[in-house]
Amino acid sequence: MTIIVMTYNHAPFIKEALDSVLMQETSFECEVIVIDDCSTDGTSDIVRAYQKAHPHQIRMVLAEVNRCDNAEFMKAVQACRGEYLALLDGDDYWTSPDKLQRQAEYLDRHPECAISFHNVRIISDDANQAPRESLPSHREAFSTLEDLLEGCFVSTCAAVLRRDALTGFPSWYTNDDCPDWSLFVMAAQHGRLGYLKDVMAVYRQHSGGFWTGLRRREQSDRIIQFYENLCGYLPGEYAPKVRVMLARQCYDVAVEEQQAGNRDAARRYMEKCLRAEPDVRRVKWSLRAAGGSIAALVCLPGDGDGVRIQIERAASRAGFDVQLNQPYLSVKVDERYSVRFRARADALRSIFVGFAQAQEPWMGLGLYERVELSREWQPFQVEFVAAADEGNGRIHFDLGESAVSVELTSVSVRRVADDEPIDPRLLLHAGS
Repeated sequence: MTIIVMTYNHAPFIKEALDSVLMQETSFECEVIVIDDCSTDGTSDIVRAYQKAHPHQIRMVLAEVNRCDNAEFMKAVQACRGEYLALLDGDDYWTSPDKLQRQAEYLDRHPECAISFHNVRIISDDANQAPRESLPSHREAFSTLEDLLEGCFVSTCAAVLRRDALTGFPSWYTNDDCPDWSLFVMAAQHGRLGYLKDVMAVYRQHSGGFWTGLRRREQSDRIIQFYENLCGYLPGEYAPKVRVMLARQCYDVAVEEQQAGNRDAARRYMEKCLRAEPDVRRVKWSLRAAGGSIAALVCLPGDGDGVRIQIERAASRAGFDVQLNQPYLSVKVDERYSVRFRARADALRSIFVGFAQAQEPWMGLGLYERVELSREWQPFQVEFVAAADEGNGRIHFDLGESAVSVELTSVSVRRVADDEPIDPRLLLHAGS
């Protein structure tokens, strides 16, 4: 197995990272490549000392100048000797001495998987943030490239990849600002992602981190570029998903710019959004289907607002949940709002309409009401008083565990006092 450790100015952390590598107990040999992008804080001296103490195991790659690109990493991957490839950033560390052994054995048992990954503990230098796990323990055992395009749920320090799943790097990868996510996408074209629920590493969030040190807008722009890179890279079957995810990222930035009063910037991002995905329904709504790919969001033909939540198959386990969400709805505490929509179902059934925060913790904001659907279209209006100020509220239609499909149209959230819509996305779409 080959272990690649990427480091830059990690002097306070790099010893713990390298010690966690050297404590691994494996039945196979491991080569360790440490890539230092010309650190200026003493990291290089620490790595040299480790390399001198373990000359047959650790190889150090020291950049002559700080490149801030992926060139040395690409060379290391192409030159590595291991059947499997493990990754570690110099400010993270592994906590289980049998982590690599377990992941290698897992990939041996599951030849259909290109990646093995596990849960990690996230710790922050912000004293107000308690340690937490990156993933729920009940997460599905297997994921696909389609899932990975929704977001990067694999922590770098948790991944072990098949080396032969990385058949080459596209030209844009040298300057890619989401290199780990892109690497997982490349590998996931050749197999599934297998999940081990145990926590076997620690991921540090700190102000000097490669990702957490960025402002939110910088993160958003990098994700937009990530999806733009994939537009011409992945096979055509993934193009619709990539376009929707690109459009959603542009939509998010457009809304934030509008809320900040930057209307020109908001319009530019909105135009980019609509170029990627002209059907605003695919961008405005997101379908959450816990328990596997049991449902799909279908845009109704001939209805610019209508969507259908199509139950695709029975759940893979006893409990599952299907929920249609629309975020970026701003409310003020103690003001009254109404949710209006028309709906029908394939058979008699009930659903819940709710309003909550769109980020953790998902606290309810004053609405969670059952409505009864039939085969005929019916109009509905439910009202609620906002329980708190919220700049990113979320309307959601919760289908629960029923296998009956539902159609919705003409959904709006309005302030009762003036009967005005509160959805900034719709205002952007209208060109205001």
